[in-house]
Amino acid sequence: NISHLKEYHDGVLSFPDRPVPLTRPEPEALDDNGAPEWLVDRLLDHRTVKRGSRQTDQYLVEWKGYPISEATWEPIENLTGAMELVKEFNEQHGVQLSKVETRLLQSFAAVVQAAVGWKAPAAQSPTRAA
Repeated sequence: NISHLKEYHDGVLSFPDRPVPLTRPEPEALDDNGAPEWLVDRLLDHRTVKRGSRQTDQYLVEWKGYPISEATWEPIENLTGAMELVKEFNEQHGVQLSKVETRLLQSFAAVVQAAVGWKAPAAQSPTRAA
């Protein structure tokens, strides 16, 4: 019943030592498709994940404006805007990118090749048996 509702009073003045709720920053920009993009603060770790017959390189990403507890594992394909950080991380930690068996988009392969010196596997043309 609406008659039992009470008016909301902010408790900041009554409880000044109470921790302030964590706020989340808005994305820094929108990509070409209108999807939001967040900024990478730093890379924390690297791993290679094998799913079936394909391997994917992933990086543990600390996002700018977010606590370290919200760091996420991201595939290298999601880090095209932070390729300089990927290159520095790989050089500092001796990371060798795996030979990804799946075909990357040509634009992404060009970005990775320019930033970290990795080349996508050459496309194999099917052969016909005579």
